[in-house]
Amino acid sequence: MKFELFSYSNSTTYKIDESKYLILKKNKETLTSALALEEKFEMLIGNYSDFEKEILNVTVNQMVTRGDIYPSAFDRKMISNRRLVNLLTSIKLYIDSAISDVKNCVVDSERKSTSVKVKAFFSFEYDSSFEYRFMESLRNYVQHRGVGVHFASYGLNTDALENGESLISHHTNLYAHKEVLSEDPQFKKLILAEMDEKLEIVHAVRCYFGAIVRVHEKIRNIVSPIAEESRIYIENTRMLYKNLIELKNAEVRSDIWAARLGSRGERIDKLSLQLNWDDIRVKLMQRPLPPIRPERHYITGKGL
Repeated sequence: MKFELFSYSNSTTYKIDESKYLILKKNKETLTSALALEEKFEMLIGNYSDFEKEILNVTVNQMVTRGDIYPSAFDRKMISNRRLVNLLTSIKLYIDSAISDVKNCVVDSERKSTSVKVKAFFSFEYDSSFEYRFMESLRNYVQHRGVGVHFASYGLNTDALENGESLISHHTNLYAHKEVLSEDPQFKKLILAEMDEKLEIVHAVRCYFGAIVRVHEKIRNIVSPIAEESRIYIENTRMLYKNLIELKNAEVRSDIWAARLGSRGERIDKLSLQLNWDDIRVKLMQRPLPPIRPERHYITGKGL
């Protein structure tokens, strides 16, 4: 079989061997999987942010409108459930695909050991945190049985100031009730045994999200150097072809391809070597991670 580099913008070709073609193909697969991983993590971050902002939004609306009628309480619960479902769905997508995405980034001889390593990341968080175990079970419950937020409460706290005046803080709490969850025969009995009669969802979500952030940090430590090596290899191959084009005083464009040649010289199994799409992955990987312990953080609108 014959292989070559080519561009649609000129007629110049550069012969390569099968080994180089297969390395290029593997490197592009690595970059594609690394980008997919970061995109799903970014989606997860967005849904977590929406969940947190919705809690603040509900609290502000309650403070301003002072509504305490049934539709208001119902709306608070349903809006929170919608945000929770979005977040849990994106976490499920991330967890289910993380192992295969990371495996696609490594060479065949390391796929099995890498799979074991990534599974261990998730298992560690599961074993270390009741909130993680609970949210995993709640996610399954939400997907197959019912809503996760059973009650939403609005409350006030008064903080005395030195001048004798006071500050009033407003907060919204979301709860899952053990009595409701226990009606589902599929809900894990061990989780119910660990659970109080009601569990505050916002705190549990923050713990769960923080665990995923910690896992992603470890996954990045595996994927990032491999992805960078893959990008450099493709960049060097592109430069090899560009230098050849410049020597021939031909037009240089970014559309550089690798292809396998058929029996009649036709190009098959074409592989684009453009990298502009991978710039997104680079930016996402360079972006700082969210707090790894978000349960220790909270937003305040306190002005004094």
